[in-house]
Amino acid sequence: MGKLSIRQREMIGAIKRHVDGKGYLSAYRELTEMVSVKSVPSISGHLDKPNAKGYTRSTSNTYCKRKCLS
Repeated sequence: MGKLSIRQREMIGAIKRHVDGKGYLSAYRELTEMVSVKSVPSISGHLDKPNAKGYTRSTSNTYCKRKCLS
């Protein structure tokens, strides 16, 4: 797996904390608030690289199509 940027690590951490606390994946809109990003497309763009590097994987979940790998 390749290195992640600070923002990418921050997003993955936010997703993990949300899942640990609530038991389900966050919506992209919720994720924008958790990591202070202004738009949903920005979230998607920031998560494409960790997905390609194997840190996340796409799921069929309609709220957040990413799941952090353990």
